[in-house]
Amino acid sequence: MKRIISISVFLLAYFIGSLSFLFAQQIPPGLNMESISGQKISLNGMWNFKADYYDKGETQQWFNRSYNDAGWDQLPVPGNWDIRNEYADFTGKGWYRTVFNSPAGITGKSVRLNFEAVGINYKVWLNDQLIGDVTGGFFSTYFDISEQLKTGAKNCLVVCADNSFRSGAYWSWGGIRRPVTLLVDDPIHIESVKITATPDLKKGTAAITFNAAIFNGNKVNEVVDLMYELSFKGKLIKSGSKKISVVNSNLNNAEINFSLAAKDVQLWHFDFPNLYNLKVQIKKGNTIIHEIKDRFGIRKVEIADGKFLLNGESVRAMGLNWVADDRLTGNTLQPEVFKRDIDNMKTLGVNITRLSHMPLPKDVYDYLDEKGILVIAEIPLWGTTKLTDPANPIARQWMRQLVSNHFNHPSIIGWCVGNEIGDKRRNTKVMEYGEKAIQFVKDSLDNSRLVVLVSHTANNQKEDPSQFGDFVPYNTYGGWGKNVELVHNNQPGKLIFISECGGNLIGEDINTSTGNFPKMFNEFRDREYCFGASLWTYNDYRSDYRTSNISWDSKIDQNRDWGLVDVYGNKKRAFEIIRKEFAPFRLLTVKNNNNNTEVNLQPRNKLDLPAYTLREYKLVCEDIGKEGQSIKKSTIIIETVNPGDAAFTKSFEHEATNQEIAARKISLVSPTNYTLMDTTIYYVVPQKPVIRAVFNDGNKIRVVFDHVNFATEYKLLYGENELNISTVNTIDNYIETDKLSGGNNIGKVYQIQLLAINSFGEAKSSIHNEAIKSYGKLPPVIKGVTAFQNGISIGYSSEKGEYRYEVQYSTKPDFSLNTHTVQIKNKGACYIPDLEQGVTYYVRMCVFEQYEIQSEWSESYKVKL
Repeated sequence: MKRIISISVFLLAYFIGSLSFLFAQQIPPGLNMESISGQKISLNGMWNFKADYYDKGETQQWFNRSYNDAGWDQLPVPGNWDIRNEYADFTGKGWYRTVFNSPAGITGKSVRLNFEAVGINYKVWLNDQLIGDVTGGFFSTYFDISEQLKTGAKNCLVVCADNSFRSGAYWSWGGIRRPVTLLVDDPIHIESVKITATPDLKKGTAAITFNAAIFNGNKVNEVVDLMYELSFKGKLIKSGSKKISVVNSNLNNAEINFSLAAKDVQLWHFDFPNLYNLKVQIKKGNTIIHEIKDRFGIRKVEIADGKFLLNGESVRAMGLNWVADDRLTGNTLQPEVFKRDIDNMKTLGVNITRLSHMPLPKDVYDYLDEKGILVIAEIPLWGTTKLTDPANPIARQWMRQLVSNHFNHPSIIGWCVGNEIGDKRRNTKVMEYGEKAIQFVKDSLDNSRLVVLVSHTANNQKEDPSQFGDFVPYNTYGGWGKNVELVHNNQPGKLIFISECGGNLIGEDINTSTGNFPKMFNEFRDREYCFGASLWTYNDYRSDYRTSNISWDSKIDQNRDWGLVDVYGNKKRAFEIIRKEFAPFRLLTVKNNNNNTEVNLQPRNKLDLPAYTLREYKLVCEDIGKEGQSIKKSTIIIETVNPGDAAFTKSFEHEATNQEIAARKISLVSPTNYTLMDTTIYYVVPQKPVIRAVFNDGNKIRVVFDHVNFATEYKLLYGENELNISTVNTIDNYIETDKLSGGNNIGKVYQIQLLAINSFGEAKSSIHNEAIKSYGKLPPVIKGVTAFQNGISIGYSSEKGEYRYEVQYSTKPDFSLNTHTVQIKNKGACYIPDLEQGVTYYVRMCVFEQYEIQSEWSESYKVKL
């Protein structure tokens, strides 16, 4: 049975043209919902891989089952080839091959092959037949392979991925970067359910509509029962059924409408991310033949009366842009990585943002739904590009996929049809594109959300394509207040959201923070027409981007250092600066004595950024013991606070305790249990620090150490005969001295002492004597080490002149046994593959500047796979 293309769930065969996806086997992308009937079979694992350096794969038929791939490499799926040392900088086509057995009992079943994401364009062959040619593998894509699959035999699946496409300053990660899955279902099955929830804010009720896209793969028309169950926090609140006729060999749409009483409506909000569970089933006769489930939220987002409203209330909120990758795991987006980043953003007070240029996977949006961030989801259309020609169908296709895949996520409050494409000299048809693309989304895909186009030209173009959107998202990197005023003058009837802002690269050193963040955000504050701002960026990211402005260039280690955390997940000092700027209260101050702690809170002004109603926030006072244990915790629930309210004070009364208190921490905690503001009062000095390793190159000394309890910063005292020189303070786990005293340092011995610092005082390490024996080279600074897939990823510093690195790994901490040495040239990160699961390894590094200029081995790190 052949199936016609339908990128949109509900508009069949709307678009057939010169675009990719012109294969009869491809089916609608659906909504990435969880199917809980039938079989879901993972094809993840080690696939054979070969880099096609000379573009010979297709002419030599590397996709053919009979092709001998015995000499190919093996790479994990999901994964990025750029993680591997030998392919770290490879741009082009990479071929993946695997063989799998057909699952049992598939005769008469529907079998779909799902690629969740591939970097970036790709072709797919199954058993010698080309089944898909995809431009832009950012989206979850399904192929119906019911006819191509060989039953009772092995199947050969081949993918050619091409990472040549680049948009913006991002690194174009290559490979099959997200899971590959087979779905085996009844011929009649639900491919997607699109849920629209509309609250009546006056009555407190809600209208629910869901459209089920049901495919009937049988050769005859059928009558089935479409049943549903709606639950909230485990409690069933609504159920029903409807008989429907499903036409054979076709995608059928069925709609069900119902309303919820006020007692059953809990609105979704970034502080109260309430989620409903919908289960939808198909019953044929007395048998449930298919069942899927998904979550949704009930919320209303609108622009009215010159305000951005969430559930009828004005919200003026702050955000961050996020490049969803890191140097240790690429853009595979492991749960521990994206949850860490989203949790960090919530701790920073992020409530609204464009977040990412690139479409995100379902599990990332699921977590955003759970934790509460308002997101503008975007297609990767940037800069000077032919994709802004309205006759080019690719952008429209991407919008179909973006909306279709992620319709049910309440965190998504708007769609974006492009970023920084508004220069009419470079994109001559962009005005027509902007108008038509935005109207297309509203008319054909989703009329329940806001639709926009991000501009960096709205300040200097009276007629700008952003004017067709519901508000103006505007990017600015200087002249902040002047530029936003120019945008307002050009489009006086539109609200403005600062979708990107910045000044200079912050720097890779986590102690530095260039740029005057308070000044920048103050230039956006107190403007009624500007309802929010989003900093570029939350994180540093891999990039080889170069500009005419050298100070904006990516660093030698291929890192672009705009972020509040580095590419290895380490927080910079800028993290706490932004946390204060984004805090829901303007000020939190503490007066403390043994019997009483007074907390004074100053609410935000009405036109501040951020400024929104605070409900069920709480103050927490926690006493902490010398071992870091919690001794006592007290909580005060704060009554509702509105922007513009007067300052107020809350008090904690303390009773005597026999336990010694080392610190008292006062925290403002959101309803989602994120600490947004805090102050710690210390009653003891930090624990005594221990110097872990010392290195010198004849000109300066590096001291490496581990963090200790109750320390907020560290510094080093050093000198030839006395400790008479001090370094600046650091929050890192190493310190380097300034250049040592002039003249020849060979033979000199320096005294070194490490200090751990907090507001109560200092704790000192033992004094170390460091002899300067020769001039040489310091080892790389190890910035991150993690177990990843079947190996270890290591992040490290890279400098000009360094041409080669060596990594040693061993099962012994002294490297006396089972020691292996790997030579690499990679900048910034490397990978050790093919290690044994469950084994503990130790790793260290050295660097070569010239063949005979080699550093010492770095300190070692322990990793268990």
